[in-house]
Amino acid sequence: MSEETLKKHSFGILLSYVLSSFGTNILIGIVSSYGFYFYENFTSLTSILATVAYVIFIIWDGINDPLLGVFFDRPSKFTRKWGRRFPWIVLFIIPLCVFSWLSFSPPVGMTPGLVFMWMLFFLIGYEFFYTGITVNIGALFPYKFRRQKERQTLGFLGIFSVIIGMAVGQMVLPALVDIEDPTSFGKVVLLLSGVALLFMILGIPGIRESKEIIDMYLEGEEKSEKKNVFKTILSVMNDRNLWGYTAIVAATGIIQFSATMSMLYIVQYVLGKDFSFMMYFIMALVAGQILAIPTSMIILKKIGHYNLFKYSSLALILLPLLIFIGDILYLYIAIYFLAGFIVSHIVISTPLNQADMIDADVVRSGKRREGAYVGFVMLLNRLGPLIATLIIGITHSLTGYVEGAPTQSPEAILGIKLHFGLFPVIIGIIGYFLFNHLWKLRPETMEDIRNKLAEMKV
Repeated sequence: MSEETLKKHSFGILLSYVLSSFGTNILIGIVSSYGFYFYENFTSLTSILATVAYVIFIIWDGINDPLLGVFFDRPSKFTRKWGRRFPWIVLFIIPLCVFSWLSFSPPVGMTPGLVFMWMLFFLIGYEFFYTGITVNIGALFPYKFRRQKERQTLGFLGIFSVIIGMAVGQMVLPALVDIEDPTSFGKVVLLLSGVALLFMILGIPGIRESKEIIDMYLEGEEKSEKKNVFKTILSVMNDRNLWGYTAIVAATGIIQFSATMSMLYIVQYVLGKDFSFMMYFIMALVAGQILAIPTSMIILKKIGHYNLFKYSSLALILLPLLIFIGDILYLYIAIYFLAGFIVSHIVISTPLNQADMIDADVVRSGKRREGAYVGFVMLLNRLGPLIATLIIGITHSLTGYVEGAPTQSPEAILGIKLHFGLFPVIIGIIGYFLFNHLWKLRPETMEDIRNKLAEMKV
C-alpha cells in the first residue's frame, strides 16, 4: 500500500485533533509551573515535605503511565462501537478538570500532615486522568494519521497547542492570583479548568476512530495472542531506540522543568521583582516559541526531523550556562526567549521521531504496541521532573532557603542559580551522549522501514 492510497483527513479533523491536546496543555502548564511552588510557599508544608510529596507523585506517575498504556492497547466492551482510544479520552475529560482544580484548593488551616495527603491524593488523581487522555491521544497519532504530510502538519499545529496552551495556564494564573490570599489559586485554576474543558470538547471530532480503523484493529487483534501487560512492557524495553529516545527527552525535560520551576525563584529572589513580573518572562518564552515556527518548518524541510531534534536538544541543554554571565534582567529575559525559540524546534520534531520509533517496532515485531511505547516513554519522561524536583528541593534545604520569605540569603540565591544553570546541564549532557549512542533510526534507515510498513496490514 503506497502513501497515496492511505486515508486522507481534512484540515478540520487535523485541527480538532490538536485542540484535544490544547486543554491538557493548559492544565499541565499550571501544574508543572506552580504545583511545587504553591505547596512549598503557600501552605504549611516545608521544602522537604513538599519535595517528598512531589517525588512520590512523580514516581507513581511513572509507574502509572506504562501500565495504563498497555491497558488501553487492549480491546474493551466499547471498542467495536466507539473505538479503542476515543471512549477513554471522553470519559476522563471532566475528572481531569475537577482534580486539577482541587489540587490547588486545600482547605485553609490544615495541618502539614493533612496538606501532605491532600497534595498527594489530588495530584495523583490529576495525573491518572491526564495520562489516560494523553496516552490515548498520542497512541492514536501513528495509527490514525499515516501520511507523512499529515504528520508534519500535525507537528506544526502541535507547536501552537503546546505554546499557546501552556502559556494560557502560565500567564493567566500570576495575572489573576492574589499572593496575599492563597485561596485565590484555587479560584483561578477553576476558571482555567473550565476553559480547558471547552477546548477538549472541541477536540472530540479529531479523536474519533473511523469504522475502518476499528475494523483494522479488531482484525489484527484476532490474529494476535492476548497481551500480558508486563510481558509487553518488558518486550518494548529491549528496543535500544526507546532508551536512546527517552534519554534525550529526559535530558531536555530536566532543563525545561528546572527552567520553569526556577523562574519563580529567579524573579522574586535573584532579580527582586514581584510575583506578577513572571508574566514578562513567560511572554519572552512565548515570543521565542512563536517566532521559531516559520524557521522550524524551513529547517525541518532542509535537514529533516532527526537532525532538527538532535541539534535543538543540544542547544537547549547548554543554554542555562549563560546565567553565570551576571544577574542582569535583560539577560534572563533573553535566555527565556532563546529557550522558547529552541523548544519550538524540539516540539515540532518530537512526535515525528516518536512515530519513527513506533513504525520501526511494528516492522520488527509485526504488532501494534504504540500504547506500550507511549506509556513507557511517558514513564521515563518523568525522570526530567523527578530529577529537577530533587535538585531544587535538596538545594533549597542545603542552602538555607526559607519558605515564603520575602528575601533569601546569598547562599540560597546561589542555590537557585545552581538548580537552574549548572546541575541540570551536567545531567543533560549525559543524556545527549546516550541518545547519540543508542538511537539507530537515521533518515536512510527510515525510508526502508516506511516502505515495509506500507505493505503490512497492521
